[in-house]
Amino acid sequence: MPFRARGKMKRTVFKRARLWYNTGSEPDKKPAGFGRQTGRESMSNYLAQGALNLLALTLLGSMARRNSLLTRQSVEAYLRTLIAVGAAIAAEMGSEAAASAGPDGRAAALACNALGFALTPVIPLLLTDVFGDRHVVIPKWSLVPSGVNLVLSLLSAWLGLIFRVSQANVYSRGPLFFLFAAVSVWNIALLFLLTFRSAAYLPGKKRASLCAMLIFLLAAIVAQQINPALHTIWTGVTLLLLLCYALHCELSSTYDTLTGVYNRRTYESELRRLASEGDLTVVFLDVDEFKKVNDRYGHPHGDYCLARLACVIRRTFQPQGSCFRIGGDEFCVLIPGNAAKKAETAASRMAAEIAAIRRKDPTVPWLSYGIAVFRRADGEPIERAIDRADEALYRSKRKRKAASSEEESI
Repeated sequence: MPFRARGKMKRTVFKRARLWYNTGSEPDKKPAGFGRQTGRESMSNYLAQGALNLLALTLLGSMARRNSLLTRQSVEAYLRTLIAVGAAIAAEMGSEAAASAGPDGRAAALACNALGFALTPVIPLLLTDVFGDRHVVIPKWSLVPSGVNLVLSLLSAWLGLIFRVSQANVYSRGPLFFLFAAVSVWNIALLFLLTFRSAAYLPGKKRASLCAMLIFLLAAIVAQQINPALHTIWTGVTLLLLLCYALHCELSSTYDTLTGVYNRRTYESELRRLASEGDLTVVFLDVDEFKKVNDRYGHPHGDYCLARLACVIRRTFQPQGSCFRIGGDEFCVLIPGNAAKKAETAASRMAAEIAAIRRKDPTVPWLSYGIAVFRRADGEPIERAIDRADEALYRSKRKRKAASSEEESI
């Protein structure tokens, strides 16, 4: 290729790249606002898609408010996220409609773009709150970039920092648009990191489902970045919230939402089923002086301790049996067969792991346990084995309390 032709091609490429950064569109396409311009022929389809997303979010919010299985914190997290996502979708729809109104639509375009740019980076953090379900706390310092972006987005309606809308109602990116992009990527990375961390509290299959949802969201984001006319992000977020709600409903009916182990209702059905099939080893566990932990450090810390200890129980016992939360600070492990020795070995591993945790965080309490074996051939009711496990548990608690008193006296 001649040198002059190569130079001309380079100038054309750089010109297209510079125009794409400044306006967010290809040179042969009409510039777009916060939501990209789709053209007159597809505007009605786009608005219908946005309206369906808003309707789905409204129905989901109504169902979440009436759901007695979800905790109050979970419902509040859903409602906050649904309101923010709905406002962002409405802002994008408004910016699309205002862009086609000519100079008369400039004020609406400024308002919609300011709202959209302010809210969009915050939504990954709200999704983290929904997915984490109290297992992960968003660091306060991570909110600073979103706060800066929010202020700059609102000021852009007058100063043109992140976006600009000319007097002719033509959108272009401002000199600080890169900040909006950086904050969005940062918050999405936090969403993935913190959600993967919170997934550790879930059973294996449910953990895989949550990770698959994040991959689904990533696919929706990538699809819109490749072809902006697809508008897959907000539809993907809407579907993601619906899938997450379905997962939470399933977890709430079978699992304890705080600890991630099976709940009391599942325990009662599994206890009868396993006892009818053969021998069964019952392990009762109880958190030592849990009331003092709540009184001294507060209930949020008490919830943290329960979730942490439940994770230890699951890691040490679940290869052999199933773990359940059967009361406020009471847990149970059911192991099929006569597995008293296996249960003792697992309990020893559990005690060693708790000791390691307490060396770093002495506020985490101990767990006492009691083991009993139900022998179906003996013809005794399962309640007798439960009573023996309960008696062994309280012997263990008394022994630990006496040892603790001796250490304090020394």
